[in-house]
Amino acid sequence: MTTAQTSANSFEECFVAFVDILGFSDIVNRASSDGITFGIVRDALAIIDAQVQRLEEHRELCASLDPAARFLWSPSPTEMTAFSDCYLISGKVSDGAWPVFAAVQALGANLLVHGILTRGAVVRGKAYHRGRVAFGKAIIEAHNIEQNVAHYPRIIVTDDAREEIRWEEENFWHGQLLRQDTDGFYFINVLTPPLSKWSPLSNGPAVAASDAKRFLSSIRSFLENRLRESRDDLRHLAKIRWLVHYFNLAAQEHGLAIDADLEGTGQATGNPGEPRDDRQT
Repeated sequence: MTTAQTSANSFEECFVAFVDILGFSDIVNRASSDGITFGIVRDALAIIDAQVQRLEEHRELCASLDPAARFLWSPSPTEMTAFSDCYLISGKVSDGAWPVFAAVQALGANLLVHGILTRGAVVRGKAYHRGRVAFGKAIIEAHNIEQNVAHYPRIIVTDDAREEIRWEEENFWHGQLLRQDTDGFYFINVLTPPLSKWSPLSNGPAVAASDAKRFLSSIRSFLENRLRESRDDLRHLAKIRWLVHYFNLAAQEHGLAIDADLEGTGQATGNPGEPRDDRQT
Protein backbone atom coordinates (compact mmCIF):
# COMPACT_ATOMS: atom_id res chain seq x y z
CA MET A 1 0.00 0.00 0.00
CA THR A 2 1.38 3.42 -0.97
CA THR A 3 1.76 6.38 1.39
CA ALA A 4 -1.08 8.15 -0.40
CA GLN A 5 -3.37 5.13 0.02
CA THR A 6 -2.49 4.87 3.71
CA SER A 7 -3.24 8.55 4.36
CA ALA A 8 -6.54 8.25 2.53
CA ASN A 9 -7.66 5.50 4.91
CA SER A 10 -6.42 6.76 8.26
CA PHE A 11 -6.18 9.79 10.51
CA GLU A 12 -3.14 12.03 10.15
CA GLU A 13 -1.42 14.40 12.53
CA CYS A 14 -2.73 17.80 11.48
CA PHE A 15 -3.13 21.43 12.37
CA VAL A 16 -6.85 22.09 12.40
CA ALA A 17 -8.64 25.44 12.57
CA PHE A 18 -12.38 25.64 13.20
CA VAL A 19 -13.81 29.16 12.91
CA ASP A 20 -17.35 30.46 13.33
CA ILE A 21 -18.93 33.78 12.30
CA LEU A 22 -20.42 35.39 15.41
CA GLY A 23 -24.06 36.40 15.40
CA PHE A 24 -24.63 35.01 11.91
CA SER A 25 -28.32 34.25 12.44
CA ASP A 26 -29.00 37.83 13.57
CA ILE A 27 -27.02 39.20 10.64
CA VAL A 28 -29.03 37.12 8.18
CA ASN A 29 -32.31 38.23 9.78
CA ARG A 30 -31.30 41.88 9.46
CA ALA A 31 -30.24 41.31 5.87
CA SER A 32 -33.84 40.58 4.85
CA SER A 33 -34.77 44.23 5.39
CA ASP A 34 -31.41 46.01 5.25
CA GLY A 35 -29.55 46.25 1.97
CA ILE A 36 -26.26 47.21 3.64
CA THR A 37 -26.35 44.17 5.92
CA PHE A 38 -27.26 41.97 2.96
CA GLY A 39 -24.16 43.23 1.18
CA ILE A 40 -22.02 42.47 4.24
CA VAL A 41 -23.25 38.87 4.36
CA ARG A 42 -22.79 38.42 0.61
CA ASP A 43 -19.27 39.85 0.65
CA ALA A 44 -18.22 37.85 3.71
CA LEU A 45 -19.35 34.56 2.20
CA ALA A 46 -17.70 35.52 -1.08
CA ILE A 47 -14.39 36.07 0.75
CA ILE A 48 -14.61 32.62 2.33
CA ASP A 49 -15.58 31.02 -0.98
CA ALA A 50 -12.68 32.73 -2.77
CA GLN A 51 -10.29 31.41 -0.14
CA VAL A 52 -11.59 27.87 -0.60
CA GLN A 53 -11.20 28.15 -4.37
CA ARG A 54 -7.66 29.51 -4.20
CA LEU A 55 -6.48 26.72 -1.92
CA GLU A 56 -8.16 24.08 -4.07
CA GLU A 57 -6.59 25.46 -7.25
CA HIS A 58 -3.15 25.63 -5.65
CA ARG A 59 -3.43 22.06 -4.35
CA GLU A 60 -4.55 20.75 -7.75
CA LEU A 61 -1.73 22.59 -9.50
CA CYS A 62 0.90 21.14 -7.19
CA ALA A 63 -0.51 17.64 -7.57
CA SER A 64 -0.19 17.88 -11.35
CA LEU A 65 3.53 18.76 -11.26
CA ASP A 66 6.40 16.32 -11.30
CA PRO A 67 8.25 16.00 -7.95
CA ALA A 68 11.10 18.37 -8.89
CA ALA A 69 8.79 21.16 -10.05
CA ARG A 70 6.44 20.52 -7.14
CA PHE A 71 9.24 21.36 -4.72
CA LEU A 72 9.82 24.72 -6.39
CA TRP A 73 6.12 25.60 -6.11
CA SER A 74 6.03 25.20 -2.32
CA PRO A 75 3.23 22.63 -2.44
CA SER A 76 0.78 22.55 0.42
CA PRO A 77 -2.06 20.06 0.77
CA THR A 78 -3.92 22.59 2.92
CA GLU A 79 -7.62 21.79 2.96
CA MET A 80 -10.46 24.24 3.52
CA THR A 81 -14.17 23.54 3.77
CA ALA A 82 -16.90 26.13 4.34
CA PHE A 83 -20.38 25.30 5.59
CA SER A 84 -23.08 27.80 6.63
CA ASP A 85 -21.43 30.24 9.06
CA CYS A 86 -18.31 28.13 9.77
CA TYR A 87 -15.15 27.13 8.01
CA LEU A 88 -12.53 24.46 8.59
CA ILE A 89 -8.87 24.69 7.56
CA SER A 90 -6.35 21.90 8.02
CA GLY A 91 -2.86 20.90 7.01
CA LYS A 92 -0.56 18.01 7.81
CA VAL A 93 2.01 18.64 10.54
CA SER A 94 4.68 17.27 8.23
CA ASP A 95 4.05 20.18 5.85
CA GLY A 96 4.54 22.81 8.54
CA ALA A 97 2.20 25.04 10.51
CA TRP A 98 2.48 28.30 8.61
CA PRO A 99 0.01 27.62 5.73
CA VAL A 100 -2.85 26.99 8.17
CA PHE A 101 -1.95 29.88 10.46
CA ALA A 102 -1.43 32.28 7.55
CA ALA A 103 -4.78 31.34 6.00
CA VAL A 104 -6.66 31.75 9.29
CA GLN A 105 -5.04 35.12 10.05
CA ALA A 106 -5.64 36.51 6.56
CA LEU A 107 -9.24 35.36 6.46
CA GLY A 108 -10.01 36.70 9.95
CA ALA A 109 -8.49 40.09 9.09
CA ASN A 110 -10.33 40.31 5.76
CA LEU A 111 -13.66 39.45 7.36
CA LEU A 112 -13.15 41.99 10.15
CA VAL A 113 -12.69 44.76 7.59
CA HIS A 114 -16.15 43.81 6.30
CA GLY A 115 -17.64 44.04 9.78
CA ILE A 116 -17.68 40.30 10.48
CA LEU A 117 -16.47 38.96 13.84
CA THR A 118 -15.01 35.47 14.06
CA ARG A 119 -14.31 33.05 16.89
CA GLY A 120 -12.59 29.69 16.86
CA ALA A 121 -9.54 27.62 17.65
CA VAL A 122 -6.40 26.18 16.08
CA VAL A 123 -5.27 22.84 17.46
CA ARG A 124 -2.86 20.02 16.68
CA GLY A 125 -4.18 16.46 16.57
CA LYS A 126 -5.52 13.57 14.55
CA ALA A 127 -7.97 14.30 11.75
CA TYR A 128 -9.11 13.28 8.29
CA HIS A 129 -9.97 16.12 5.92
CA ARG A 130 -10.44 15.65 2.19
CA GLY A 131 -12.67 18.11 0.38
CA ARG A 132 -16.07 18.21 2.07
CA VAL A 133 -15.38 15.14 4.21
CA ALA A 134 -13.80 15.91 7.59
CA PHE A 135 -13.80 14.17 10.97
CA GLY A 136 -11.49 13.33 13.83
CA LYS A 137 -10.61 14.19 17.41
CA ALA A 138 -8.77 17.40 16.44
CA ILE A 139 -11.87 18.77 14.71
CA ILE A 140 -14.02 17.96 17.74
CA GLU A 141 -11.46 19.60 20.03
CA ALA A 142 -11.31 22.78 17.93
CA HIS A 143 -15.11 22.99 17.81
CA ASN A 144 -15.40 22.48 21.57
CA ILE A 145 -12.87 25.26 22.25
CA GLU A 146 -14.77 27.60 19.93
CA GLN A 147 -18.05 26.84 21.70
CA ASN A 148 -16.95 26.64 25.33
CA VAL A 149 -13.65 28.47 25.80
CA ALA A 150 -13.14 31.25 23.25
CA HIS A 151 -16.18 33.33 24.45
CA TYR A 152 -14.92 36.49 22.70
CA PRO A 153 -14.18 37.18 19.02
CA ARG A 154 -10.81 35.46 19.22
CA ILE A 155 -9.31 32.41 17.54
CA ILE A 156 -7.52 30.55 20.32
CA VAL A 157 -4.28 28.66 19.63
CA THR A 158 -3.55 25.68 21.87
CA ASP A 159 -0.09 25.37 23.41
CA ASP A 160 1.06 22.44 21.29
CA ALA A 161 0.00 24.21 18.08
CA ARG A 162 1.69 27.43 19.21
CA GLU A 163 5.00 25.63 19.76
CA GLU A 164 4.97 24.55 16.12
CA ILE A 165 4.60 28.13 14.84
CA ARG A 166 7.06 29.76 17.25
CA TRP A 167 9.96 30.02 14.79
CA GLU A 168 7.84 31.59 12.02
CA GLU A 169 6.19 33.91 14.55
CA GLU A 170 9.56 35.25 15.63
CA ASN A 171 11.38 35.34 12.28
CA PHE A 172 8.71 35.89 9.61
CA TRP A 173 5.96 37.73 11.46
CA HIS A 174 8.12 39.46 14.09
CA GLY A 175 5.75 38.78 16.95
CA GLN A 176 2.64 40.07 15.13
CA LEU A 177 0.83 36.78 14.56
CA LEU A 178 -0.20 35.91 18.12
CA ARG A 179 -1.43 37.79 21.18
CA GLN A 180 -1.85 36.54 24.75
CA ASP A 181 -5.06 37.34 26.59
CA THR A 182 -5.36 38.10 30.31
CA ASP A 183 -6.66 34.57 30.94
CA GLY A 184 -3.42 33.13 29.56
CA PHE A 185 -4.77 31.92 26.22
CA TYR A 186 -2.97 32.84 23.00
CA PHE A 187 -5.05 33.91 20.01
CA ILE A 188 -4.46 34.90 16.40
CA ASN A 189 -4.04 38.61 15.81
CA VAL A 190 -6.56 39.74 13.18
CA LEU A 191 -6.09 43.44 14.06
CA THR A 192 -3.31 43.73 11.52
CA PRO A 193 -3.34 43.44 7.72
CA PRO A 194 -2.91 39.91 6.33
CA LEU A 195 0.64 38.97 7.24
CA SER A 196 1.42 36.49 4.48
CA LYS A 197 2.12 37.15 0.79
CA TRP A 198 1.46 33.49 -0.06
CA SER A 199 -0.36 33.58 -3.40
CA PRO A 200 -3.24 31.19 -2.60
CA LEU A 201 -4.50 33.50 0.15
CA SER A 202 -7.26 35.95 -0.69
CA ASN A 203 -6.15 39.48 -1.53
CA GLY A 204 -8.47 41.03 1.03
CA PRO A 205 -8.81 44.78 1.61
CA ALA A 206 -7.07 47.18 -0.75
CA VAL A 207 -4.34 48.27 1.66
CA ALA A 208 -0.66 47.50 1.66
CA ALA A 209 0.39 44.81 4.09
CA SER A 210 2.61 47.38 5.84
CA ASP A 211 -0.11 50.04 6.09
CA ALA A 212 -1.42 49.14 9.51
CA LYS A 213 -2.85 52.61 10.12
CA ARG A 214 -5.16 52.48 7.10
CA PHE A 215 -6.17 48.95 7.98
CA LEU A 216 -7.09 49.94 11.53
CA SER A 217 -8.88 53.06 10.32
CA SER A 218 -11.15 50.88 8.21
CA ILE A 219 -12.12 48.92 11.32
CA ARG A 220 -12.58 51.78 13.79
CA SER A 221 -15.89 53.13 12.46
CA PHE A 222 -17.35 49.62 12.45
CA LEU A 223 -16.40 49.10 16.10
CA GLU A 224 -17.77 52.52 17.10
CA ASN A 225 -21.09 51.72 15.44
CA ARG A 226 -21.28 48.31 17.09
CA LEU A 227 -20.65 49.89 20.50
CA ARG A 228 -23.65 52.15 19.96
CA GLU A 229 -25.86 49.36 18.62
CA SER A 230 -25.04 46.96 21.47
CA ARG A 231 -26.01 49.17 24.40
CA ASP A 232 -29.06 47.07 25.26
CA ASP A 233 -27.47 43.69 24.50
CA LEU A 234 -24.92 43.16 27.26
CA ARG A 235 -23.85 39.76 25.97
CA HIS A 236 -22.90 41.19 22.59
CA LEU A 237 -21.53 44.37 24.18
CA ALA A 238 -19.03 42.27 26.15
CA LYS A 239 -17.67 40.87 22.90
CA ILE A 240 -17.35 44.29 21.28
CA ARG A 241 -15.66 45.79 24.34
CA TRP A 242 -13.18 42.92 24.34
CA LEU A 243 -12.29 43.64 20.73
CA VAL A 244 -12.15 47.39 21.34
CA HIS A 245 -9.59 46.80 24.10
CA TYR A 246 -7.24 45.02 21.71
CA PHE A 247 -7.99 47.50 18.94
CA ASN A 248 -6.85 50.32 21.24
CA LEU A 249 -3.64 48.46 22.06
CA ALA A 250 -2.92 47.91 18.36
CA ALA A 251 -3.87 51.45 17.33
CA GLN A 252 -2.23 53.33 20.19
CA GLU A 253 0.93 54.17 18.28
CA HIS A 254 -1.14 55.57 15.38
CA GLY A 255 -3.39 57.78 17.52
CA LEU A 256 -6.52 55.87 16.49
CA ALA A 257 -7.81 54.71 19.89
CA ILE A 258 -11.58 54.63 20.34
CA ASP A 259 -12.87 57.25 22.79
CA ALA A 260 -13.54 55.72 26.24
CA ASP A 261 -16.54 58.05 26.62
CA LEU A 262 -18.16 56.46 23.58
CA GLU A 263 -17.63 53.06 25.13
CA GLY A 264 -19.21 54.33 28.32
CA THR A 265 -16.80 52.68 30.75
CA GLY A 266 -14.06 55.28 31.19
CA GLN A 267 -11.52 52.60 30.27
CA ALA A 268 -10.91 50.24 27.38
CA THR A 269 -12.55 46.99 28.48
CA GLY A 270 -11.79 46.21 32.10
CA ASN A 271 -10.66 42.57 32.19
CA PRO A 272 -11.29 41.29 28.67
CA GLY A 273 -9.99 37.79 29.29
CA GLU A 274 -12.32 36.90 32.17
CA PRO A 275 -14.24 33.81 31.03
CA ARG A 276 -18.00 34.16 30.78
CA ASP A 277 -20.77 31.82 29.75
CA ASP A 278 -21.30 33.73 26.52
CA ARG A 279 -21.92 31.33 23.67
CA GLN A 280 -24.00 33.22 21.11
CA THR A 281 -23.19 31.95 17.65
